[in-house]
Amino acid sequence: MTFSLLGFDEATRSIGICSVTSSPAHGQRCPHFLKGVGVVTTQGMSNRYHGENCIKLLSLGLSPEECLAATRENDTNIECRQIAIIDGNGERAAFTGSATKDFKGHLAGADFIAAGNVLTGEEVLGAMSEGFQTASGELADRLLAGCAAGDKAGGELGGSYSCFLIVVRPDQPQPWGAYVDIRIDYSPDVVNVMRKALDEYRKWEKPRLQDAQYSLDSSLPGAYFTEDER
Repeated sequence: MTFSLLGFDEATRSIGICSVTSSPAHGQRCPHFLKGVGVVTTQGMSNRYHGENCIKLLSLGLSPEECLAATRENDTNIECRQIAIIDGNGERAAFTGSATKDFKGHLAGADFIAAGNVLTGEEVLGAMSEGFQTASGELADRLLAGCAAGDKAGGELGGSYSCFLIVVRPDQPQPWGAYVDIRIDYSPDVVNVMRKALDEYRKWEKPRLQDAQYSLDSSLPGAYFTEDER
């Protein structure tokens, strides 16, 4: 009961995901990501193991297709799952289990994957694809535009109440986390709220991330220091 769009931007080598669903706070269970490695979503009957395992396998050098094959082996409920992956080079793979609820499916293009289940129809995936490919701006804008188009085309049968938007870039200063990481855990107007949240996020977060006076002290993982604080 989710529709998600994963994308890759060749110019910046960014990878990301935007996702919308009817259940609250799905951003705490569906997305998995690591800078320079990949982004993964596990939805349908979501299982965090697959997201964590695929990130681990990607970091070991397996392709997205190889990750999917490996992670599916020992799951007796795999046909209830939907999994999509894009790695740091834009390679992609997706799986939609036969027991996920209709309408279900995924659509892959040169630099994206649209995937969903419990959708109003196949046209949702087509709208997501077109919305992503015709949108301008950064990867976050294009991912959100694609999901907005999917929502307008009918979205999920249960409605749209939760959304997350994540973009990881190789040039982001921190080795952990994401360049963009926003969750709207519950709103009856969640896509528009996410659009406003992205605008506000850029005002506050991007200048901090791009501030050259901040650097990571490798002797203290996870801590930022200004030159005056060293």
